[in-house]
Amino acid sequence: MSSFSSRAVSFLVALAAGAVLTACQTDNLHIVRAPFISPIAAPGTDNVFYLNVVVRNDTDETHPATYLWIKVEYPDFASSGGPPCAAYDDFEPVPPLQPGETWALTDYRIDRGSTQCPCQKDGCDGHLWLSLVWAPAPGPALPGPETEMHVDWASSGDLALLKITSN
Repeated sequence: MSSFSSRAVSFLVALAAGAVLTACQTDNLHIVRAPFISPIAAPGTDNVFYLNVVVRNDTDETHPATYLWIKVEYPDFASSGGPPCAAYDDFEPVPPLQPGETWALTDYRIDRGSTQCPCQKDGCDGHLWLSLVWAPAPGPALPGPETEMHVDWASSGDLALLKITSN
């Protein structure tokens, strides 16, 4: 798994650099348009879904620490698409970032290792919300564009079917 982590970090750095070159300057802390959710087909992973996302400081000053609020929901297909099998909120700390600096969350397992409610390829589609917030509690996103994103993924894991919308 450590080789995947190194590849994921390298990919995200390259993806973030490309996104920064093509994105408009936002003059705020924002989620770089690079979140993706995909099953990883590697030995020992059982095709589980992972989230990878990058946050960037495009201000002229060091941005204080914040949190990335991750709200996830995916259904339980074992009970014919019944109520969400998993629905949870998580808060990942984003450290203070210097101007132009990025922070990446890589290899974030969508099902958090659940054996009762796994999120695996061809058995798990769902959606999540990403918001940059000041405290580890639900609340409004930081001001500015691209501080909130809604992501829908397909159970096939096909990245062409990934839908991302932002504020």
